[in-house]
Amino acid sequence: MAIDWSKFTGAKNAQEARVQMVEIIRPDNYGKGAEEWCLTELINERSSESGMALRYVEGVDPAGKKVGQGAMKTDAGLEFVVKLRVLSRQACFEAADGKGINTWDTTDVDDVNWNDEYCPQIGDKPVEGDVVWVEGNALTHDPHTGKPLIKRYKLALKARVEAKLGRTIKPSIATHHHSKYTVDAGGCITVPYLIAVQLLSLKGRGLVLPQFSEGAGRLKDKKVRQITNWLFEEAFNKPKDKPHVKSTAAVD
Repeated sequence: MAIDWSKFTGAKNAQEARVQMVEIIRPDNYGKGAEEWCLTELINERSSESGMALRYVEGVDPAGKKVGQGAMKTDAGLEFVVKLRVLSRQACFEAADGKGINTWDTTDVDDVNWNDEYCPQIGDKPVEGDVVWVEGNALTHDPHTGKPLIKRYKLALKARVEAKLGRTIKPSIATHHHSKYTVDAGGCITVPYLIAVQLLSLKGRGLVLPQFSEGAGRLKDKKVRQITNWLFEEAFNKPKDKPHVKSTAAVD
């Protein structure tokens, strides 16, 4: 464990704990070495102190109110982003050549299914250019017609998106906002902090148990494979070391 959490638990109050936290949880101290911090540890710790740390990086107070300069930024004032290694091609939704990657029935073991999608096995690694779609909030209105998404309009929206993509999709693909991240040559995606927390919390290696879940029921003569829950892990692209200047961030 890189962080000595007793420094925070031994503080006189939350204000003092936050002051100490500012000295450790900063962009140039991000990593997995001694006295460094990473999101995996913050999520794994599951304490009030780690919750405070997560909120600090997000730039909000315990009540969810924005404080200081908001979310953590680099010395250059850029958004703090996180690199995640994609552990299975099953985490991706589409390939660089435009063909879909099967995410809605991952018990299909053919290389390409009836839906004309690639069907990767659990152990298949992503290919450079593959795209991970991350689900966000649900749409409240059809983006094309402006009509509230009651059931019949959801079905119409799904059909329209399927026609555009040229394949069958899970309803949530059409009815939710999605952000898209392209896999680089190292098999990683670079995402904003909150997206990283979402992916690690829901599909993080070692953070989500069990590693595997049972696949959907299939015909007896067709192989059933398990679906992995461990699709992402934190990767580290640590910048060159530089002198640390004591933070002047406001402590709210």
